[in-house]
Amino acid sequence: MKSLVWITVAAALAIGISLQAQDAVEYHSTGVKAAPSPGITIPSKIGTALDKAASGKSEAAATSPGAKLQTIDIPNHPAKAATAPVPPPPPAIFVLSNGEKIETSRYILTTDSLRIEQTGAERTIPLTALNMAATKDVNQKRGVTLLFPSSKSQMVLSF
Repeated sequence: MKSLVWITVAAALAIGISLQAQDAVEYHSTGVKAAPSPGITIPSKIGTALDKAASGKSEAAATSPGAKLQTIDIPNHPAKAATAPVPPPPPAIFVLSNGEKIETSRYILTTDSLRIEQTGAERTIPLTALNMAATKDVNQKRGVTLLFPSSKSQMVLSF
């Protein structure tokens, strides 16, 4: 019975040591230095450790007690501009031949018809009932680029 306990303890210790060794291999075998993203805050000792690992020097020489955080900011970086939220375009306005105006962001425009969704209901309007010139003018004044399909193989979606 005592030998079974000793075997179990030995196995648990061996597993624990092997897991720590695996963690050490995963965290200390970085051969490639990754470029930080703009505006990312990283501890300077990690950055120094990455520099030393990339140059082949030991990590022990790279770490220092009391390391401070460092912010890296790259002005006019394209990734920084791409992360800014883009406001959604205003909804399109469709002017029908009878003067009715329909404002919606959810539509499918084909060469034959306009399918819109308003308050949960779907409506199909033939393109012959649409005043295309007035629709283009109203949307152009609002800064909305509205394209009409020129062939049956084209379709315009907005949702």
